[in-house]
Amino acid sequence: MSRAQLAGALAVALTLFLFEAGPIWRHPWDMELLNRAIFWSYVALPLLVIGCLAWSRHLSWKAFLVDTLVLTLVKYTCTFAFALVLWEVTPFPARAHAAALPHAARLAVTESRAAVTPIDPATTGAVTGTVLDAAGHPVPGALVWISSGLEDYVFAPPTTPVTIDRADHASPPAIVVVQVNQPVLARSTDGKLHTFIAVKDGKTLFNTPLLPSGDPSHPTFGEARGLVTVKCNIHPSPAEAEGQILVVAHPFFAWTDERGHFAFRGVPGARVKLTSLVDGRSGVERAVDVVPGGDAAVTLTFGGEEARAAIDR
Repeated sequence: MSRAQLAGALAVALTLFLFEAGPIWRHPWDMELLNRAIFWSYVALPLLVIGCLAWSRHLSWKAFLVDTLVLTLVKYTCTFAFALVLWEVTPFPARAHAAALPHAARLAVTESRAAVTPIDPATTGAVTGTVLDAAGHPVPGALVWISSGLEDYVFAPPTTPVTIDRADHASPPAIVVVQVNQPVLARSTDGKLHTFIAVKDGKTLFNTPLLPSGDPSHPTFGEARGLVTVKCNIHPSPAEAEGQILVVAHPFFAWTDERGHFAFRGVPGARVKLTSLVDGRSGVERAVDVVPGGDAAVTLTFGGEEARAAIDR
């Protein structure tokens, strides 16, 4: 491609970025629209390169690959620099409070949340247990939670917010547990701009910016997602290690004590499945029956035959 063709193709791609989803400067913090504009501006690049090379009769695989790579790098530099400047000079929009919403909107938000299920304490039981390694030693600090069996119940979310700090470092942060509709405060702690991207099974749940000022963003989880991966596309791994958030619909989760023990009280009578993780990697699952007024004792063994059989079931 000639310099004139390169400049023309770049101008077309930048125009798509700036205007495809509406003037980009009017909604710099709308990550969904911003990602759409970025996507279509990149899709156009190989088509523009093919058209220019065919017009000048220089079309070949080598020319196509080299010119596409050059155009992609130049376009990325321009759009990323523009986005950084735009985010720096544009205030982050204030989070709307429910009291400030019109009556119809407040009603819709209220009705969208299912009513909390009344639970008679006489119908509940306890689950207590121990997490052991393959050698039979207790595992302190293991995360244990009820991963299924309580889908018919709706529990009130805590009002205390969960704070999630993100910074540019290679060490993976500890797993954070969030209940459905619990307030979340996500913030940058290193004075840098980050993106707070939650991904589950390859699907992006949300993409929220975290400002260098440390002012918190407020992502929400409206349904139980289990383990969710959190990453940043400004400082991708390994520069910023991916993290994990456990999203549950109930309060039955705990970290084992120094003896590997955990306990859940007030669990509705049902057949539930317990899941345990250590350092976010090894996993053990075990089904247990919760009997009203009873105490279901269970042992979760990492690497043992019992654990593998429970997972197979």
